[in-house]
Amino acid sequence: MRVDISVLPSDDEITWERRSTEDTRRLTLNLERCTGCGSCAMSCPQDAISMVAVGAESKSDIIIDIEKCVFCKTCSTICPFNAMELNVDGMTFGSLMTGEFSADFVDECERCLKCLDACPRDSLMFEIPGGLITKSRQGKIKRDEDLCIYCARCDASCCEEKIITVKKPMMGSIEVDQDLCDGCGTCIDACPTHNISFTEKEKMWDSVEPITIGEDVSCGVNILVKYHRESDEITFNDYCIYCGKCETVCPTGAIKVNVEGGTDGIPGPWNEAIERRKSKKKTVPLKERKIDVDKCHACGDCVVACPVRGKVLKIVNGMVWLIDEEECQGCGVCVECCPGKAMKLYGPAISKKTLIKSVSAL
Repeated sequence: MRVDISVLPSDDEITWERRSTEDTRRLTLNLERCTGCGSCAMSCPQDAISMVAVGAESKSDIIIDIEKCVFCKTCSTICPFNAMELNVDGMTFGSLMTGEFSADFVDECERCLKCLDACPRDSLMFEIPGGLITKSRQGKIKRDEDLCIYCARCDASCCEEKIITVKKPMMGSIEVDQDLCDGCGTCIDACPTHNISFTEKEKMWDSVEPITIGEDVSCGVNILVKYHRESDEITFNDYCIYCGKCETVCPTGAIKVNVEGGTDGIPGPWNEAIERRKSKKKTVPLKERKIDVDKCHACGDCVVACPVRGKVLKIVNGMVWLIDEEECQGCGVCVECCPGKAMKLYGPAISKKTLIKSVSAL
């Protein structure tokens, strides 16, 4: 049997199409909705999905290996952000990560619009009929079901009437090793629901072992730096949907996301996908680092800021060098702190050319 596979890219999504004598399957990745949480990668039974580096510029957060993908719809089933969709001969299979949402936006809503401000995905919209608000036409609030992730931020922000009720699709727990947490803030920036924050400053490391940020080989002199760093304790609010992105991006392995329940009574690949996600270990995102030597001033900020301090970056003869690529977790902290914008972190590019190939089926 002949199987043709093609990649059909556009500006906001990429579609992989598999055509055979049995059916035509299309797997679509919406680049705007994808957050790079890694649920699809951890759940894929074929290990066909890989994560790219956090902070990668103008790239998708995931890469699908078309050599391994069998278009089984597991990724579209498990995606909490409705970023993956599988179409089989015209029948669409989307995410089963849907919770429950109820609200009377017509009679009981006071139109304070706090829920619109609270929503991290802009899934709530205020529509004004005719462009004017009058006593008889007060506007309507509508919800985009494809964008809603049931994080319950709107529920928490609702006025005293509390007309919004949200039930999350998944429950779980989060473990944080505060001793491993370096306070880099990567998880805070990455969280799709803005659920993570730091508490008030509670401890300070006044004395830390000095690290080598650079060396002058010609003179044989090491450049050491002593630093002290204020570290807050990381805290999680009640808006977590247990997507696991904080665990994926944490460069020190301080965060562990445990998924619990949420699959009762739903047949298909859902339960198996959840079990794989529970048991699969976090994989280091694919990454490619580049340093613009013309912009680098060898200030050492990236070396000191790196959570894996002293193991990845070092200044040698006035230039920043990568001394151990395997230690790099692709967190992007060096990119953010570089004053000269000399650090770049890339993920693998998805080809914008149509790829046609034949696969011999067994």
